[in-house]
Amino acid sequence: MTTLVSQADIARRAQVKLPAVSNWVRRHADFPAPVQMVGGRALFTADQIASWLDSRRVPRDALLGTEQSGTTYGQRFRAAGDAPAGSQRHEDREQHPADRLGRTVAALLQTRAARTDPTSYRKCLLDTIADVGDEPRPVGEAEREILSVLHDHGVVDRATMPQLFGRVIDEFQLRDKRRSSDPVTPSSLTDLVGLMSPETARSAYDPYCRTGELLAAVVARRESCREVAAYSPPPHTTDIARQRLGLYRVKLADCGPHPLADRSGPYDVVVSNPPFNAPTSMFGRTTWPLGRPPDHNGNVGWLQHIWESLVAKGGRGFVVMPNTVAVSANDADLHVRAELVQRGSVECIVALPSRLFPDTGAQVMLWVLRREKDDRTLFIDATEQARRAGRRVELSAPGRIAQRYWSWREGGELDVDVPCREVTADQIIAAGHSLDPRRYVTIGSDADPGTADLAGAFATFERARRMAADIGARRAPSLPDAVPPRRHRTVPLRELCAIQPGPSGGTLREDPTGAVRVRLLRPRDLGDGAIAAAPTELRIGYQPNTDRYALRSGDLVGVRTGEVGAFALADSAVDGAILATSLVRFRVEDDAIDPRYLLRYLLLPDVTRWLRRNSTGTTVRTINTARLGELMVAVPSPTEQRRIVADIDQVQRELDAHRAAASAARRARDALSAAMIPAFPDGVSANRRKGPC
Repeated sequence: MTTLVSQADIARRAQVKLPAVSNWVRRHADFPAPVQMVGGRALFTADQIASWLDSRRVPRDALLGTEQSGTTYGQRFRAAGDAPAGSQRHEDREQHPADRLGRTVAALLQTRAARTDPTSYRKCLLDTIADVGDEPRPVGEAEREILSVLHDHGVVDRATMPQLFGRVIDEFQLRDKRRSSDPVTPSSLTDLVGLMSPETARSAYDPYCRTGELLAAVVARRESCREVAAYSPPPHTTDIARQRLGLYRVKLADCGPHPLADRSGPYDVVVSNPPFNAPTSMFGRTTWPLGRPPDHNGNVGWLQHIWESLVAKGGRGFVVMPNTVAVSANDADLHVRAELVQRGSVECIVALPSRLFPDTGAQVMLWVLRREKDDRTLFIDATEQARRAGRRVELSAPGRIAQRYWSWREGGELDVDVPCREVTADQIIAAGHSLDPRRYVTIGSDADPGTADLAGAFATFERARRMAADIGARRAPSLPDAVPPRRHRTVPLRELCAIQPGPSGGTLREDPTGAVRVRLLRPRDLGDGAIAAAPTELRIGYQPNTDRYALRSGDLVGVRTGEVGAFALADSAVDGAILATSLVRFRVEDDAIDPRYLLRYLLLPDVTRWLRRNSTGTTVRTINTARLGELMVAVPSPTEQRRIVADIDQVQRELDAHRAAASAARRARDALSAAMIPAFPDGVSANRRKGPC
């Protein structure tokens, strides 16, 4: 049976925004023609769409998950299957383990005990999860609630408890949003450390273990690693780390009262996310192997302690450091960096995306240290390898970064699209001992600009220019026709449509562990009278009143808080989406008014001025729905409304075509510039190493 898809279906399956599909349809003459119109919505044959998308590669910066360079939108489209939006997808999500854990965490944090005494409940919850599968012990009411939730959600296998334990801690951290020196290491970063750690490691150590998340990432992937030690000044976090590692049947060894005063171990793996910019006095030592850190800032002290605690052969240290450590001009910091470079001890540095830690704005790097001397260092720029996951920013593909690291270590080549470069010690010295990957790695293609991209850009430009000329040649309203109708009536807006503001902010508070998924339309999704972007999918804790707040085709949407005066006409692509708090919906209930005419009326400059004059607030404007309903609307006859809309839409189409032509012209200009102008010499990266990186 032939499968038909709408533009919204194409956007969903190709994982692009709806305007991108609209651009494909409008700008490419070879885009498949619709085979059917249903309710004003164009439907296309899925097979024809897939074949057309096979010729369009996904840009490197838009690749997802494990997608390789060269992946096409056609491959994405086929992989998404042919189930319509909202059918099988819910059942699929119900079976996904990550979603099951998320719903479990949400339920655990909504129990009566959690609401009654949240502080005590946190410890009780972690204790109960840590004890699942062990000898039964006496339980109270709170423990019974927890065990009941686990049973109801089918989370009773001890093998699942480590992931559940981590998810609960992550949720506590996200809800607290405490700006402290002790943020839990993000799970995507711990995954990266676990994947990069040596496979043969038998021992591991963390000199500032927090809740044990980095050590857990190592032992979870290395069954041979069972000799584990850790230290953390806050004793309660060491207790949590002991529980977390106990879930992997690993006993956490005690490092004594002052392990930072001298070298520890040695160990096969040392991992740490230490407190940034803490004073050097916390180490309690007077001698240093590479040089004394500045008194006010012990960052390079952590690097030295981790380096000296490694086994001489095969040991690796993984430490999270703020970006400033790689470039600090402080004499003491610079001396330690120079020593590490001279000894060949800096194996790899990964520049990480910003906002990776939800409770701090610090930008960080992952340093990989070794004891063997090697004057080569791998620099990886992963600053653009990020994705949004609810309120979090995550590394989009830790596995790809780890693959690049291991491929480089083993001397092989692997087509993994991660910007990186091998640099020698001499090059680092020449660069003033800077260890910032962004100084050495160029984001973008190392190859010369190809003529194919240039030809494609100019072909698109020519098609857009012809389309604009063709639309411009059609009949536009002449000056004598552009007059208002002689007869019309004036009616308050509230008599023409039902006015519904969006729900309260608390109703739509995002919750990464929430059991309810919604599509949320936000003010930023509105543009020039139309929906410019697809609604955002997010999780929330409670099911909103969809009958009251959901959108359907033909509704008008406006901004009532913020940029008052923006309006758009909803189409089928936003059916079922929920209004954001700052939006207001107008649902026409009077046959005497055409929604398209009402949209054009609301977009009039005079109406915009009225709205802003009647809004309140100093920094953020808002207009209440009662006052909005008093707006007087000039309502001509239905025939006149259709004439007005047709003439304005004709000019709008020409405007859209010229905008498309201008955009295509800019791309053609940029492609021509890249093809004809010599490449920008980005520091030492102009001499970048050719090869697998």
